[in-house]
Amino acid sequence: MVIKIKKSKLFDILLSPYFLSLIITIPIILFLPDAFNKYEVKLTKSESVLKPNSIEEYYDLDFDGFSERVVAFPNAIGLASVQILNNDGGLIDQWNFKGEYPLIGGRFTCADLDADSLMEVYVISISNDTLYLHAFEPMNTGEIIFTNKFLSKIDLYENEIDVRIGWTEPQDIDGDRFDELIMNVHAGFSKQPRGIFVYDAQEDTINRTAPMAANINRIVCTDLNGDNKMEIFCGGSTLGNILDSLGIPYSDYSSWLFGLDHQLKLLFDPIEYDAYPSFININEIKSGEVKRIVALYKNKTNSDHASILSLIDEKGNTIRKMNIEEVGIDYNFHPTISTIEYEGKQCIMMTSDTNETLLLDSSFQVVKTIPVFAMDRILETVDMNQDGKKEFIFRHMKNRIQITDNRLKNSVVIPIKLNSFFMNPWKASIKLNGTKLPELFIKSDHSVSFYTYHANPLYYLHYPIWLGIYLIILALIILIRHIQKIQLQRKMEIENRMNALQLKTIKSQMDPHFMFNALNSISNNILQNEKDIAYKYLIKFSSLLRSLFNKADDLTITIQEELNFVQNYLELEQFRFKGGFSYEIETEPNMDLSIQVPRMLFQLFVENAIKHGIRHRKDNEGQIVISLKMNAKSIIATIEDNGIGRKEAKSHKDGHGKGLKVIDEMIALYENIAGKKVKYQYIDKKDDFGAGSGTVVNIIIEK
Repeated sequence: MVIKIKKSKLFDILLSPYFLSLIITIPIILFLPDAFNKYEVKLTKSESVLKPNSIEEYYDLDFDGFSERVVAFPNAIGLASVQILNNDGGLIDQWNFKGEYPLIGGRFTCADLDADSLMEVYVISISNDTLYLHAFEPMNTGEIIFTNKFLSKIDLYENEIDVRIGWTEPQDIDGDRFDELIMNVHAGFSKQPRGIFVYDAQEDTINRTAPMAANINRIVCTDLNGDNKMEIFCGGSTLGNILDSLGIPYSDYSSWLFGLDHQLKLLFDPIEYDAYPSFININEIKSGEVKRIVALYKNKTNSDHASILSLIDEKGNTIRKMNIEEVGIDYNFHPTISTIEYEGKQCIMMTSDTNETLLLDSSFQVVKTIPVFAMDRILETVDMNQDGKKEFIFRHMKNRIQITDNRLKNSVVIPIKLNSFFMNPWKASIKLNGTKLPELFIKSDHSVSFYTYHANPLYYLHYPIWLGIYLIILALIILIRHIQKIQLQRKMEIENRMNALQLKTIKSQMDPHFMFNALNSISNNILQNEKDIAYKYLIKFSSLLRSLFNKADDLTITIQEELNFVQNYLELEQFRFKGGFSYEIETEPNMDLSIQVPRMLFQLFVENAIKHGIRHRKDNEGQIVISLKMNAKSIIATIEDNGIGRKEAKSHKDGHGKGLKVIDEMIALYENIAGKKVKYQYIDKKDDFGAGSGTVVNIIIEK
């Protein structure tokens, strides 16, 4: 069913104060400060770093619900040092180790490899040309578990050490229910070491991959084949530092994808992406009970190598792939891919060049597009506000941190700019505070900041505030309209008073003018002792006066009333001039005689026709014809006489020109009050010899 709304009704709706208030309220609400997010972050503390050139993070080392602060820094003599502070900031102790920290990348990690519910701290240092691993347990006796455990020799580049520690994480890769420590070590211009190192605390052994030139920067540990032992998948990027001629496999002029078993043996021939510069970013995705590796092959040049999103199994087989350029998805120059739990299933999260984040399922179909959500990667998944649901903490593409709820909604950007220096990197971790809200701890540049995330107490006020804004605007519009109405009424009252005074002025000129002529005619008959005739026309004259006085305050009358008035007037004038003229009144058969027209408009023109035209004829054959026609827009009245014409009438000087002046004033008043136009036009008639033979007046009255 189609509902039709009349234009006038639609305009009434659009111009109503309720609709106008809504139109004004909406942009005001959109431009209000963002004070009504469902959640908010609050800066609880900001201070300088504890030590210069430090890396600081929080770990719950004894699993008591309170996090300790771990600070890794070069001490006064340049040794690799670690301080542990309790949850309140009190110093527990400091440990110093041989050598210095790597210039770039990580320095330590915390893990419970011996499963005694107390975390150990594992520290990596460099002494001369050797990479060492150290360990101590700060929350028990504070004993050092071991020092100077050999990891690798370091090749020098121009007598400089060029090694960085990438991803370091505990994982139970061999299925013995004890975690192993997995470390990613890669050199820059130096040839070695490059690869994956695994420390097994139960066996007290260190295993590593064979020497390679490939640059690994992303590691995923997962059990794809269901044997209760993890496979290690590695994605890398090009550095272009080691030539093929050096004889080290897997050139870093290509990006590589490796699959390793828990003993760091190759599961399949590494997959090469021979575009320079390029990278392969990987992550795990689960669909039902099936796990796969999703890989993004990104070509950072304009070469012929396509940028591909692929789904790979444990044997390195490509199950599915998608050419990013062909499907019209423009991703950032250096995107990362993450997998995220969204509405009960895992999705691939990627950020496009339009600052939109796309969620794809394992079939690479778009599940959701999140506008203005430029996420780089997930940093943490934790229940920040203790509501039983975990929030996502992301690194924003613009080097900020953003928190969302578990549905990727109600995002809050933390107002801090993260540095991008490799030698003094930013770090973000969670400080647990027992039953109190956890804090997001951010170390950037030379300062640290603590933030809590909680429900915004103003959130549920935004509806009444919006309603209040709407009601205030509505009240203002209604008040303005009321003031305008009062002003308009006052203006109309003033105009009405002016119009009334003007009408009285016109009537004071018009009515006596007519009455004088009519009484003069009757008085002549009385003087001639024609009492019956005089009485007859005196009755007509009284009828005219009654019509005048009954309509004394009206500017308009119906056509029928005006024609009756004119007919009485003409009969009086015929009586006055002893039948010296005849008249006719013609109207169209179907003409609506109830239409309002200006009062006495026809009579004034008829009076002029008699006074200045008909009465100066030398015979008694004067004639006046009044005809009325009507069209869709106007009423057309024609008054025609066969008098002497206007040119000849001027020579008689039998008037003061008040007739036309009264007509013009009356028309102006009518147009001002009724808002309708009245026009009239004189046409001079000529006989065959060019002499005046009468006048035609066409009067056009707008309906």
